[in-house]
Amino acid sequence: MNKWTSAANQEARIAIALDDILATLVGQHEPRAASSTYERELTVIVDRERGRYGAWYEIFPRSEGTVSAKGGTFTDCEKRLPAIRDMGFDVLYLTPIHPIGETNRKGRNNSLKAKAGEPGSLWAIGRRQ
Repeated sequence: MNKWTSAANQEARIAIALDDILATLVGQHEPRAASSTYERELTVIVDRERGRYGAWYEIFPRSEGTVSAKGGTFTDCEKRLPAIRDMGFDVLYLTPIHPIGETNRKGRNNSLKAKAGEPGSLWAIGRRQ
């Protein structure tokens, strides 16, 4: 572990993690009794290194518009980038941009029942039908 944490860069850490000697050592231990194995092989999406230590700014594209009662656009978001950078942020996280649903959506204050006229959640389940 000391060798891995003191490695010069990510490529060196990857080489250490994939080393045959380490695989042999790990293979000498019995599987944990409480562990389980998932049958499907999953894909892992890995962020760039900046994502691990960068300052993240969560932006709501719908809220970036300058015209009252009209949702914002990506162009509106783009205009905000210099101000976001000047605040010290270097990673931009976009919230979901799909249409806010009607079916099984949440209401104000995370209520499980949305009343008529409530905006719903950006992470809403369902779609307009």
